[in-house]
Amino acid sequence: MQESLGLHTVVPLESQGDAADENKYIIFALGEEYYGAKLLEVREVVEFLPTKSVPNTVPSFQGVCNLRGQIIGVVDLRIRFSIDAPKATRSVLLVFDTESGAIASSVDQIASVSVILPNDVEWRPNIVSSIPSKYIIGIGKLDQKMITIIDLKAVLSHDELTNIERSKMLVKEA
Repeated sequence: MQESLGLHTVVPLESQGDAADENKYIIFALGEEYYGAKLLEVREVVEFLPTKSVPNTVPSFQGVCNLRGQIIGVVDLRIRFSIDAPKATRSVLLVFDTESGAIASSVDQIASVSVILPNDVEWRPNIVSSIPSKYIIGIGKLDQKMITIIDLKAVLSHDELTNIERSKMLVKEA
């Protein structure tokens, strides 16, 4: 059975048995645009949690939150990608693991989990965007829509991850 969310057709996970896990993407909105990330990279999706701001960090770093006893950093992808659209009233967090531990990215909404086959992706497209090309894996075609596929783990540099880890330690000590 398929449902429509207005964006495109959503195939429930249980009916995707013949598609390899690496072809599954979580599709999310930032403003009016849709983005995707490999489902295998996302540890969990949770409702937005209150954050504690941390001074002297990168502008896109919203602060840290307490996720079931674990302090994790929260990055606002709207700011990171220079998206000017108004922020959603209820955003959600995509939690994923990095070399420095768990990080969450705030996004406006989750649209679906969908299969995008490799032949429906233009890998490493030669485009000019406010989003640095190192974050973009490709542009996927999904039911007449184009989805910018990003690498969540590339959104923050090693130095930024190290600074976030230090910030988390300061909050734990406080």
